Amino acid sequence: MNLQDEIRNDLWIAIEKSYVSKIYNSAILDAIHFLSDQIRERANIDGDGASLVGQAFGGDNPPLRINKFQTETERDEQKGLEQILRGIYQGIRNPRSHNQIEDGQTTADSIILFINFLSNLISKSKEPFSLEEWKKKVFDKDFVDSSRYADILASEVPPNKIVEALVEIYRNKSTIREDSLDYIFSSLLALAAKDKLDDLFNVISDNLRSTEDETEIRLTLRILHGQFWPRINEAARLRVENKLIKDINLGQYNCETDKCIKGHLGTWAQGFITSFTLKSNLYNMFLKKLTGSDSQGKDKYIYEINYVANYFYTELPNTIDPSTNKYISDSRKHDLVKAIIKASSNSEAITLRKEFLKKYNLPEEWIKLIIEEIETNEYPPSDLFDEYKQKKEEEDIPF
Repeated sequence: MNLQDEIRNDLWIAIEKSYVSKIYNSAILDAIHFLSDQIRERANIDGDGASLVGQAFGGDNPPLRINKFQTETERDEQKGLEQILRGIYQGIRNPRSHNQIEDGQTTADSIILFINFLSNLISKSKEPFSLEEWKKKVFDKDFVDSSRYADILASEVPPNKIVEALVEIYRNKSTIREDSLDYIFSSLLALAAKDKLDDLFNVISDNLRSTEDETEIRLTLRILHGQFWPRINEAARLRVENKLIKDINLGQYNCETDKCIKGHLGTWAQGFITSFTLKSNLYNMFLKKLTGSDSQGKDKYIYEINYVANYFYTELPNTIDPSTNKYISDSRKHDLVKAIIKASSNSEAITLRKEFLKKYNLPEEWIKLIIEEIETNEYPPSDLFDEYKQKKEEEDIPF
């Protein structure tokens, strides 16, 4: 028998040197090493020996299946192959790795032919997960917009396919309902290993470095958590931050109609400001909008204050970079505090500031600055900061 004619060509290439040299125990080990590489590649997992076999063929949802894995007979067949493969390592490979065993050609031929049989079975095995089939569930018009449904779909994705799934969804983000996009992207990100997301962030960075489509930018910011912003390419971050700040400059909000008039894209800076590189630019923009005057035109002035109040009051402290020189940092805090509480002759501006100061919890440090400012200066009307004065009085009570 000519062994070369009886086995796969790739297996022959793996064992040829040892086999032709008649080092048959090495040829057997080479064949098993070939089998290990094949399993790793097919299942896209790491590992070795019996552990590798268990990861690839064992469990209730094995990465590799030699049948439909639906009936008891099919599950038994799968389990049988798993046990045979474990035996290859435990009964054939390990003794030859740990002891000096001299194999003859007949023994080598028998084992290598059996490994060839197993290799052919593995070649025909199928992954139970198909990304293309899975995507149909995500882009289904009947996708259930709920965290639970998204978590169920996300759990179907093998760990080694999660980043690929995220990339595919991101590239096709405009073809899925926005709420559905939120849910499935969030569920997948929660399962992804944070140190394995570089491919996703590279794709996002490439997109943000060139796109002029505001919808693309908005959808990206919608699904990308602020904590991940620093992992986007710096050039892409600067470009998008600059676009957002420009749009914030135009931002206006009409409280009477409860509508954003201008600056829709800029509102998506919420949640990202802590990680902004262009914090100084943002600080200057907010200060400019908060310290305007009726000379700009009554409506424009009020609409600009409304815009900041509705979208960014709680974000204002985040525009102060903690790494900034302390003098500059303190100065900026005081300037923003004055801008927040500065009374205007316009009753709508006064009411708006009053409501937002009550509604949102500013950092303790900022509350103290507000109290100091209103104690040092008089800001009409007198009841505007009663809540803060009362808080100060309660703190001064020694019991």
